[in-house]
Amino acid sequence: MFKKYRESFQSGSRIYKTTASISLLSPFLMLLGISTSKYEIIGESVNLILLLSVFLSILTFLFLIFLLFKKTRPILVYFFFALSTFFIILFMDKNEEFYKISNELSSPTTEEQITFSGELLRGGSIAINGKKSELTENKWKASFPLILGENLFQLSFKTSSGHEKFKQTIKIERITPEELVLRKQKEAEELLAKKRKAEDERERTEQLTKQENESKEKAELVRNCELHPGKVLKILKWNFVKDDLFRTAYFNVLVENTCPFAMKDFGFHVTYAAPSGTVMEGGWETVYEKLDSGQKKWMRFSNNVWREQSNSASLEIYSASKF
Repeated sequence: MFKKYRESFQSGSRIYKTTASISLLSPFLMLLGISTSKYEIIGESVNLILLLSVFLSILTFLFLIFLLFKKTRPILVYFFFALSTFFIILFMDKNEEFYKISNELSSPTTEEQITFSGELLRGGSIAINGKKSELTENKWKASFPLILGENLFQLSFKTSSGHEKFKQTIKIERITPEELVLRKQKEAEELLAKKRKAEDERERTEQLTKQENESKEKAELVRNCELHPGKVLKILKWNFVKDDLFRTAYFNVLVENTCPFAMKDFGFHVTYAAPSGTVMEGGWETVYEKLDSGQKKWMRFSNNVWREQSNSASLEIYSASKF
């Protein structure tokens, strides 16, 4: 059987070789994680190794399902490796299922003694630094003096048969009250510095956003001034006097140039309204004057399309040119 799998691996497709490789890598990582879990130097890396092993086993399943439909190579052994790896890790014992531990102190501390306590969930015993804990029913407790500096406590959980199942290292640092005050002061200063940095970053972001918006608004303003000046130039005030004898209306218009550059040749569109509400075309009049950016100026022109029946007029700027 080994020969058949070896020949299939040598002559198989790329996906077949990949599937075979990761199906073997997954249990290898699982065994590596389990064997190194007792070494404190590995720390949380064990969990990463086991998670990677689970991920590879799931990936193997996906590839195997694809290969299953092709039915060209033997894959049963790879299914076994992936399946066993997945379920072994899934149902692996965890220390939280056997004992609980707590202490009233947080590191660093200024106390001279520490007391560990907890609960045994499935029997067994707890020893810290080789000293067996006091046991009352399923509650355990152990006290230790603290020296200045770092204190290491090696916790060992043994089953009822005496087998050491879990090891755990606890680090507690003891410092002087003066050092604690200095550290808290430093932490407060660092926190304040972070807040200031975050505030500065927020203000900088807001300023950049404001500048970007202003730039967009300015670009839009320039575009409208060149293509649609009537949307930008403002008529602040205006009035007119009609002359029924000559059928002429005389207009006085206060115009503001809100464009970022000077404008000239202002075209005005005039309409009149009858008492019935009917709007009558009045025509277009142009004032050939220059208006600087931000400048306000009264402009005067006449319109001789005035009708006797008109009782009101309306006015708008329809054109202007960049100076």
